[in-house]
Amino acid sequence: MKNKLFLSFNKLNLSFLYFSLFIFTFLIILKISSPSLAIAAEVTLLWDPSTNATGYVLHYGTESNYYETSIDVEDNLQYTVSDLDDNQLYYFAVSAYNENGDSDYSDEISYNTGLDKPESLSEIIGTWENGILYWDENESKMTQMTDDTLDGDIAAGDFTGDGIADVASIWPGGLWYQDGATLAWTRIPGSAPTKLTAGDVTGDGRCEIIGTWSSGIWYRDVAESSWTQMTSDVTKGDIAAGDFTGDGIADVASTWASGLWYQDGATLDWTRIPGSAPDNLTAGVMSADGRCEIIGTWSSGIWYRDVAESSWTHMTSDLTKGDIAAGDFTGDGIADVASTWSSGLWYQDGATFDWTKVSNEAPTKLTAGDVTGN
Repeated sequence: MKNKLFLSFNKLNLSFLYFSLFIFTFLIILKISSPSLAIAAEVTLLWDPSTNATGYVLHYGTESNYYETSIDVEDNLQYTVSDLDDNQLYYFAVSAYNENGDSDYSDEISYNTGLDKPESLSEIIGTWENGILYWDENESKMTQMTDDTLDGDIAAGDFTGDGIADVASIWPGGLWYQDGATLAWTRIPGSAPTKLTAGDVTGDGRCEIIGTWSSGIWYRDVAESSWTQMTSDVTKGDIAAGDFTGDGIADVASTWASGLWYQDGATLDWTRIPGSAPDNLTAGVMSADGRCEIIGTWSSGIWYRDVAESSWTHMTSDLTKGDIAAGDFTGDGIADVASTWSSGLWYQDGATFDWTKVSNEAPTKLTAGDVTGN
C-alpha cells in the first residue's frame, strides 16, 4: 500500500445558458494535478448538444468578458484545457455556430486554479473498544462521539434533515441513533436489526434507517412511529444503500444465499447481479455520472460495479479483513473506500487508487457520513 500523492477533482454544475441561436446546458469539470509538485492545472468542460449546431468554440482568459484564447473544438462536446497557470483565476465561455453564423457567448463562469487541498465531504466512522470515533481527513485526527461500547452494526445518514450525518447503532438494549448536531441519543422502540445501512428511500431529502430482521428488510424515518417493509425475504448477509439507478431514490443491495441482488427504491423490483455474493457491501459514487456503485469484498479483493454495466471494476487485490465503508473523504467528488486490515484502518482514494493509513488499530465496524457538516 502507498500513501497517496496530491490529486483533486472539482465539479460545478451550471444552469441553462441561452444563446441567440441555441440553448444548451454547460458543465465544467475541473481537474488539478501536481505530479511530483510540478504544478499544472487542467480544466475539462462539457456541454449538451445544441439543436442545429455544427460546432462550438471555447473561449477563456484571465479577465472577465475578455477572452485571450478561442479554440474551435468542432463538433466535440467536451474539451480539456491544459497547462494553465497555478493560482490563477480563469474565465470561460462557449459559443456555438452553424452555417447561419455564431451564437452569443454563454454565461461566463470562472475558476481559480489554486492548489488548496479540498475539504473532506465525509468522515470515516468506526467502532472501537473505547466507543465510536470518527476520522476527519481535514484535521487528520480522531474525534470520539461516545465512549459507550457496542457490539453491533452502525450506519450514518442525515436522519433529521439538518445537513449533518447522524449515526444509528445496535446496542444490547436495542437500536439507537445519535443526532449529529446535538449529540443526543434516541432509542427506537422494538428489537434491534441484525444489519444496518442508511439511504433516502422516500426521496424527501432525509435518510431513513434500513435494517434486516428475520422478517425481512424494513426502513424507518426517525420522525415516524413505524417501520415500512421492503421485502419479507430474509437476507443472509450484508446490505448497502445508494442511488444505483440515478432517480434520486436510494436502492438497496443485499447478499442472499442465491447471490447479490438490489431492489429498485422506486419500483421495489429486485434484480440479481450475476456471480457470487460479496462478503461485505457498501456503496458510493465512483465515477462522474453521479450514480452510486455497489462496492463489495471478495477473496480476490475489493470490486465495484455500476448496475447499468455488465462487469465489475477491480480496486485492489489485497484482501480486507473486515468491514468497508465509502464516502468522499478527500473532497474530490469521487467516493473513497475505507477498509479494515490486519495492519489497521486504511482508505483508498477513489481517484488515484492510492492507499492512506488512518489508524494502527482497526475498528470492528465501519460507516461514513458528514458528521462535521462541511
